[in-house]
Amino acid sequence: MMIGYESLELGRLRYLNYIPGGKEMRKLTFVTAFFMVLMLASAGMATADQQKPIQVWLDGEELVFEVQPVLHNNITYVEFRSLFTALDFKITYEATTKRIRGTSIYDNVTIEMTIGSDKAFINGQPAKGNVQPIVRDGRTLVPLRFVGEATELDVQWDAKDRSITLTTPGPTAQDYEQIISFLTKLGEAQSNGNEAEVRALLNSGSPLYESNYSALMEFLNQVKIKSEYELSFISNMTNTSTMIMVNNESTKISDGFYIDNKSFQALALSRDNKGGDWKLDSLLALITEYTNAEEVLASEPTVPAEEKAKIIALLEEQINSSNDNDNQRYAATFDPNIPGLEESLAFLDVLMAEYNLHYELNDWKIVYYDELQAYVYFSQTTTRIDGPEYADNRMEGILKVIKLEDGTWRVTNTSFTLSIEEL
Repeated sequence: MMIGYESLELGRLRYLNYIPGGKEMRKLTFVTAFFMVLMLASAGMATADQQKPIQVWLDGEELVFEVQPVLHNNITYVEFRSLFTALDFKITYEATTKRIRGTSIYDNVTIEMTIGSDKAFINGQPAKGNVQPIVRDGRTLVPLRFVGEATELDVQWDAKDRSITLTTPGPTAQDYEQIISFLTKLGEAQSNGNEAEVRALLNSGSPLYESNYSALMEFLNQVKIKSEYELSFISNMTNTSTMIMVNNESTKISDGFYIDNKSFQALALSRDNKGGDWKLDSLLALITEYTNAEEVLASEPTVPAEEKAKIIALLEEQINSSNDNDNQRYAATFDPNIPGLEESLAFLDVLMAEYNLHYELNDWKIVYYDELQAYVYFSQTTTRIDGPEYADNRMEGILKVIKLEDGTWRVTNTSFTLSIEEL
């Protein structure tokens, strides 16, 4: 026997009483089934929406991964190699320990994680929280927010669109003021020829500390110059590091030898914390224009005939030993006190073994001389005899030679390339 319902009207209220086999039972069964269908359809729609792939955007560009990002324990994981590549990380993977390491080439940030371990490290220091890579479809996935925040990116999750946006924080007005202040101090320190002021602006922990100092102070104990820096643009910035492009103009004021120049330089800076003082990590001159080269080359210093003969003999010995592939004789033409000389000569040995080149000294002229040093203009042609492909060329430049205590002259690592013409 079926159980149905009887409808009772009490004012504006309508009640259903159970009655055997009533028509209302059939109506209720239909209505109930109808609503169940709607509920199932809605559930299906919700499931389809939840399965929408998670999108990841980095500074306005969508990232593509070898496997789709996944949401695991309310944490978004993405395939690590594609992410690290997009962030310009140098990637290493140790198969034996299953350790992943990514090192940013810009920000000096190193992230280490190990599959099967919940311990992660940022610059060698333990990271907070449970950070563990997972494996999906044979690919290693890492927690996206952890990596983003470790590299000081702004990380935003849009639950509606199921998308995550990573944004490189842009420099603030205060950042610009601090960088311009740093450049002003650097120019003034060079103009003053003040060793202590220059060193105070360098990162003493940088492996390039001494070479940076040498590059900035190379002439300043012998000649007074005016050096001015102008910020061109900030290439990238985090709270503790930045790469900036600057224009520098350096002009001789008095004393000694110097070639006025304008250069476009890349400077890497770092600081201990946001708002701290910037320090110079590295400096690279990308383009240099010598603005008074003709005036310098027109100089006619008085040089004793004996010293002049020694200097030209030194240049000729460099050319002849190179053509004879005699590395020992070639090494003997340099000042033995040049920092890193052995490493440079070892690299030259490799080049000489690979290439068979012919060098010719076309022209030379001493453009500056005192008793202990001279600057020599030279024109040199280099042509390939055999070996790998090589662009024959003619180069003009100025190099510095110094007189040692025993009276002999030696080539230094100071030189200026005025022009290179491919033949």
